[in-house]
Amino acid sequence: MKVIDLFSGVGGFSTGFSQAGFKISRAVEFDKQIADSFLFNHQNVEMIVDDIRNIDQSGTFERRECEVIIGGPPCQGFSMAGARIRSNFIDDPRNYLFKHYYNVVQAIQPKMFVMENVKGLLTMENGRIFNEIVSSFEKMNDGSNDRYHIYHKIFKASSYGIPQSRERVVVFGVKGREVDLDFEMDRARERIVRKHPSFFNPCTVWDAISNLGPTSDSGIVINNSPETDYQKYLASDSDYICNHTMTSHSSEAIGRMKKIGCGDVTPRFPDTGIYANPTVHSVGIGAPAFPMPASGGTSALLATARPASKAFILPKITGWTASILIFLRKLKLLSAKTASPYRGVY
Repeated sequence: MKVIDLFSGVGGFSTGFSQAGFKISRAVEFDKQIADSFLFNHQNVEMIVDDIRNIDQSGTFERRECEVIIGGPPCQGFSMAGARIRSNFIDDPRNYLFKHYYNVVQAIQPKMFVMENVKGLLTMENGRIFNEIVSSFEKMNDGSNDRYHIYHKIFKASSYGIPQSRERVVVFGVKGREVDLDFEMDRARERIVRKHPSFFNPCTVWDAISNLGPTSDSGIVINNSPETDYQKYLASDSDYICNHTMTSHSSEAIGRMKKIGCGDVTPRFPDTGIYANPTVHSVGIGAPAFPMPASGGTSALLATARPASKAFILPKITGWTASILIFLRKLKLLSAKTASPYRGVY
């Protein structure tokens, strides 16, 4: 089954679908450096390095060229200045990123699309923006009676054994048929637990990165043996790991980090009388990590590994792919022999 990844980034979404047995046929990414990182991990994919505005209606995509479209239009595309929603959301230039995702779906008419975004999408403008998105897809017409049935679900990363307090809404569009999403997700969870009882167990930052050694100027360090279940699950056979560097913190910041207790997510600093905002500051090593704010760049996770001195960025491909795969199986987009992204679970 072929998949096209829009707004692909370095390829996290594509990785999950590739591990599930899908073929990523094409990807679209605006930033060349990011696109190069994608291709390093997905070498047989046709990468289109371009602004999606230039290609969504240019004849680049053909009808039915893939079965699934995936991607998450950057959330800035859903920003609506002012208190009043415009009469036609899809034509609002400030929401062009969603509009061009929509245009590609309309051009290809895949059996299914999966769109991921921030949870706040559901409540922007009191829910009117999300309702407009759903309505736009439901009204999409390709000349047949097979309309898209739209479903959505909020996923919290920490509920899937990931040391991160990040929530995302995933929107599923299924062409021509209705499904019971909750039932399929419950069934997916049961099957995973039967194979791997600890898969959904809570995981802390310490569980994830406690085996990391000291940083180096080059960022290349020895890949120490995994110690926890989480580390064993993600361990590679490489002798070294890269990009293990340290932020140059001020003495004031280091002093405050020393006061953060294990598991403390809202530390109070006596010298300031304030509480740390967990979305901005580091958290205790025994706690789940909090996502960095948008202004902090694209890093997935900020966590304190050694309270006295070090902060690390820990990327992790989040774990809701398994539920999506069971969902796809019901739609007959997956065969019974399709491999699972999670150690053969299916």
